[in-house]
Amino acid sequence: CFHMVDTCRTSPVTTDCVTISVLKCQVCLLAGESLESLAREYKTDFLSLYSFNVALSSPDALPQGALINLGVNYKVRDQDSLHAMSQRFFTTVEGILAVNPDVRDDLATSTIIEGDVLCVIPPLCDVRCLSGQACTLEASIY
Repeated sequence: CFHMVDTCRTSPVTTDCVTISVLKCQVCLLAGESLESLAREYKTDFLSLYSFNVALSSPDALPQGALINLGVNYKVRDQDSLHAMSQRFFTTVEGILAVNPDVRDDLATSTIIEGDVLCVIPPLCDVRCLSGQACTLEASIY
């Protein structure tokens, strides 16, 4: 909140509060960045990023400032944990924490709360499923 006072003090102190919401799982493309460079930075692959951005007409001609989806926003369910989420989405706790800087993973604050929204970057290219049941993550070069 901001407290405003005029220099002559002829008006009462005014207080205004502002709430800033930052969208998760999205970044603005900076000069010189590409889907490939973002994929390297976020330890995923080009095809996964391209798949999360269906509105892109061409991955080769992205303008500076383009809004890029990194993954999916997942609403935490009752009994979820970072470890269980990492298993479900074939990622790591470190990978989840890397794109959710507002979440900490230490003994004092390791609880995530039902209803929280977390960014998750699941691999699309390296997951293999047999009969839609037993899915495994194959070795990746990323």
